[in-house]
Amino acid sequence: MKKWTQVNWKIKEIWLYRLQCKIFEFSKKGDMRSVFLIQKQIIKHDFSKFLAVRKVTQDNLGKRTAGVDGISNLTPDERMELVQNIQIDNKSDKIRRVTILKPNGKERHLGIPTIRDRAKQCLVKFALEPQYEAIFEPNSYGFRPGRSSNDARQAIVKCLQQLPKHVLDADIEGCFDNIDHSKLLQEVNTFPLLKEQLRAWLKAGILTGFKENTKEITPEAGTPQGGIISPLLANIALHGMENAVRKSGVYLIRYADDFLVLCNEERELSEAKIKIEFFLQSLGLKLSESKTKITYTGSSENSRLAGVDFLGFNFVNYKVGKHTSAKNNQGIVTGWKSRCQPSYNSIESHLANIKNITTKSTGLSQKVLISKLAPVISGWTKYFSVCSATKTFSYCSVRTFHLLRKWAKKRKRTGSGIRRYWTPIGSAERVFWT
Repeated sequence: MKKWTQVNWKIKEIWLYRLQCKIFEFSKKGDMRSVFLIQKQIIKHDFSKFLAVRKVTQDNLGKRTAGVDGISNLTPDERMELVQNIQIDNKSDKIRRVTILKPNGKERHLGIPTIRDRAKQCLVKFALEPQYEAIFEPNSYGFRPGRSSNDARQAIVKCLQQLPKHVLDADIEGCFDNIDHSKLLQEVNTFPLLKEQLRAWLKAGILTGFKENTKEITPEAGTPQGGIISPLLANIALHGMENAVRKSGVYLIRYADDFLVLCNEERELSEAKIKIEFFLQSLGLKLSESKTKITYTGSSENSRLAGVDFLGFNFVNYKVGKHTSAKNNQGIVTGWKSRCQPSYNSIESHLANIKNITTKSTGLSQKVLISKLAPVISGWTKYFSVCSATKTFSYCSVRTFHLLRKWAKKRKRTGSGIRRYWTPIGSAERVFWT
């Protein structure tokens, strides 16, 4: 057998892609017999096993996170051995619970499977994902291949481009933690072997604590955040929500467990909310009272505190004169214009992050500080570069300059000492550079 470094990945990727395209087409036609035959071929073939192992040990960002077995990295020979050993066998290893803090101070529990189970989950995802991509609703954007938060943003912008809307800004309470197992498995249309494997993962014991204080929890509901298959299962469970409120002039745009319902009339929102609550109740879920609200995107002025915030963006319609106003489908001036911009909370959170880095980096060199700040600033600006953010970037640039100047003052007391951190580069007067 070839060594790991000698594997021809291109042939395997093309093979898998072609089979997934076939699953997609058969699923669209409703030919489930053909879908299941190809899925069985995928989960048993060495080509897909190679790709699954590479995905979880080399490609994924969390590839070095250990499960309950403590293994966080595999050698090339161990990867080859894993390829030979993984199979869909209706069994699951225990899950390691990791707790992280959310920005609001609350805790989020992640369930980390072992590398072996991650590879098995990836294998199942290869088979199931194209089946459901063929039938998923058009305005579902989270955790889907070829879709992103920017696609959700564009859908909202298109919806608001003529007139302001009444909006139900909603969040599902503990979506990943509270999905009813039996209801979820009923929604998954697949053959018995895969369904029993999914059941094993959902029922897998969760280990909490450390060493001698370890306790095992048997989950009664939910799908562990941290598993490769979990986002797909959540999307399968929530599939149908858009159809539940489908009506002329009513739009539901969902990203994972966060969604907006946009309507022309406020009374339509009340009807939509009742339908959504009924839909979620069948899955053992409910709306979060603290995060769900009804608002209106119209405002007399272009303010970040008006409109609605979603995925870090602020969407607002504001009154304008006839020369700059949007027009409806009949070419009639509406008197409104829409704008998408970074939300107030996104800006303040970003600046707080920069302040936290500069405050804790007083003893570090300028080069190290730049290496810490560069990915934070470039990532944030890249995310918001798709909206109206020119003024926001200028504002953040000024605020960042003052934070850097404060950092420099703690290191150099004289003006000339502080100025040496800013270097003329090209047409720019001075740049924080070394």
